[in-house]
Amino acid sequence: MIRKLYLLTFLTVILASCNSKPAKEISFNLPDDFAKIYHKNNDNGSFDKEYAREGESLQSWTEIIRYIYQPVDVNLREQFSALVKIMANSCNEPFAPQPIDGTIGGYNAINALFACGAKDGVNYGEITQYIFIHGDNGVHSLQRAMRIEKFKAKDTQKIIKKELKPWDEFFRSVEFK
Repeated sequence: MIRKLYLLTFLTVILASCNSKPAKEISFNLPDDFAKIYHKNNDNGSFDKEYAREGESLQSWTEIIRYIYQPVDVNLREQFSALVKIMANSCNEPFAPQPIDGTIGGYNAINALFACGAKDGVNYGEITQYIFIHGDNGVHSLQRAMRIEKFKAKDTQKIIKKELKPWDEFFRSVEFK
């Protein structure tokens, strides 16, 4: 009987770790003209929430905010590097400066950027700023992306200074609670 109790306890711990809902979540001030366009909760506790300007969709957005949670234990820089590799493979003009390390709500975090000036088959470039937070039960990723005219990687810094200034207020509003 005690053996079965140990086995049941062990299985409960294993299953709980595979189905970890976040103990805390990222909060942020959603811009006034944005609305939720997608939300999916998965059986493993992960979720994906996406917001875009009112009237836009997952397929046709000009600017999007994504909040993704995954119950994984990974190194934030390694996760971002893997993401950059995948994105750079489909990009003709990639730009990815080193992420900035920090903390948000007492948890390890990085602030990162990836820009793709041109991709085959589309007539726009994209710039995405990321915040990754390593919480108690997994990794939280908050992304804000915009589609703009195609550009060369060498012009990215100039474009960032011009285009991303309105994002400062949004990213300053981010909390982890």
